Amino acid sequence: SQDSYQVFCKGYLSEDKIRVLTHLYQPICRYEAISLYLTLYHEIERGRMLNTESTHYRILNICQMTLTQFQDSLSILEGIGLVRTYKKDSSYVYELMLPLTPKKFFNHDVLNTLLYRTLGPSDYEQTKYFFIVPAVDITTYQDVSSRFDEVFHIV
Repeated sequence: SQDSYQVFCKGYLSEDKIRVLTHLYQPICRYEAISLYLTLYHEIERGRMLNTESTHYRILNICQMTLTQFQDSLSILEGIGLVRTYKKDSSYVYELMLPLTPKKFFNHDVLNTLLYRTLGPSDYEQTKYFFIVPAVDITTYQDVSSRFDEVFHIV
């Protein structure tokens, strides 16, 4: 398709967020959808540098997808809350949403259940353990941190 598109994201896709995409979203969404998401994310920088719109024909070639595979993957990303799609005439804008934090993901009834059903009990528990940092109980400790005015002396 020769329809043009632009991509934007209101945040930064850190290494931690990529890990969440890979281990928590990908089992639910399939690797093709996550690959499309990452490719679209990298299109943001290309668009800034070249100051041009891209065509769907180009992204289909990059991802080695048919139009149907692209549309299916995009629908999955939209449904899971990672992409919002806007259209005006024959031009599209894709807004990439950042993935949930692991805590929010595991507290999300639907996503958590989908991940459990996809991975099975054993792999699910291992995956959850990988992401969940145990809380440290500091209620019986005294805060002995230095205060700003104890460290910095501004005249």
